[in-house]
Amino acid sequence: KKGGVAAAQTLSGWEPAAGRVEFTPAGSAKKGGKGGAVFDHFEQALAPDTPQSDAYSTVCAPLVAQWLDGFDVDVICYGQTGSGKTYTQFGPPKSMQAASERLGDGGVGIVQPDGILQPEHGFILRTGFAALAHVAAVNARNAEESAVLHGSIVEMSIMSAKSQNAGDLLAGKKPCFVDKHHHLEGAVHLPLTDASSLVKLAAAVETRLTRGTKMNNSSSRSHCVTVFTLHHRDANSNVRVSRFQFFDFMGSERFSGANSAHGRNSGSARSTMAGWEGIFANYSLLFLGEAVRAAANALRKKKGTIQKMGGQGFLNELLAGSLVGNAITTMITCLSPSARNGAESLLSCKYSKDMARMQNEPRRQPAVPFDELVARLERERDTSAKIVAKGVAGKYQKKRMA
Repeated sequence: KKGGVAAAQTLSGWEPAAGRVEFTPAGSAKKGGKGGAVFDHFEQALAPDTPQSDAYSTVCAPLVAQWLDGFDVDVICYGQTGSGKTYTQFGPPKSMQAASERLGDGGVGIVQPDGILQPEHGFILRTGFAALAHVAAVNARNAEESAVLHGSIVEMSIMSAKSQNAGDLLAGKKPCFVDKHHHLEGAVHLPLTDASSLVKLAAAVETRLTRGTKMNNSSSRSHCVTVFTLHHRDANSNVRVSRFQFFDFMGSERFSGANSAHGRNSGSARSTMAGWEGIFANYSLLFLGEAVRAAANALRKKKGTIQKMGGQGFLNELLAGSLVGNAITTMITCLSPSARNGAESLLSCKYSKDMARMQNEPRRQPAVPFDELVARLERERDTSAKIVAKGVAGKYQKKRMA
């Protein structure tokens, strides 16, 4: 992040409780004045020195409580490359690898975070331990109820200039897909029963594609999605399935000028794989923003088929519950206070203001009779098995196999 030039506007201040962020023109002492900008659509602004535990208790803990009560939840981290998205969700670079190495063969049968959870760890491990405690409490309560927890972690990356892929980080990046219910298919659903399995899930992020750029020595070059799935079977043998999805987006990037993440000439972005990855990230995030605006406008006008506006594209399919469904959604906008990153921070605020237009109606997931749930899943499995046995061409065959 050395070098570069000060942007025309720089992040100059914030008011935590008011959720207010201010930008000032370069060389001016007047915040939010002529040529400046003020954003107050945030629920809260967290200062750079906010501990991970405070960030979790402020943003994530209330959402975890609602998820454990049966709601689907989506948490999105968005921002410029190097602004702190992966740090917020997982922790500093290689922190999950360090957690795995410290734990070694231990953690079996342990559901408490004591001695495992470190101050620098982010939302993923903290959420996982809260869920493990909840599952243990449900299973100890009585013989009629039961709960089980699973985890998945995948990355969405570009394979070449014309192809993209969603790979399972728990299975050597095996291709996986999104089904008609907007859920992951073909990805490992790892049973999470203790600290050992939870840390194994989180440590898989270390196999995610990274690459050095002029902005970040270990830039994430893919979108990463971590999913916790909770099944709760009540005393009447009804099953409620709720999901907590964490979206760690690849950062938006500049491709030209002194503050670019790549070379300074306009053609250099397309001459390297890192450049193509940045183009892919910007395009997919732009497409998501367009889907948000389309869904919000259709809902406002009370016409149009908004159910389909969450589709087309891996991110939009997984976020369908936020775009047009019943998920509770939070977006964390990560901002760099560096003078050279003012333009990117400003654009991130504008993007998040558009995302704040999501107007879905959160509702608890339905409780379905256990036998009915099993019968439906068996029908879907049998249908896919017949299609796979018959054989179809290309990606559709792989989707059915998944």
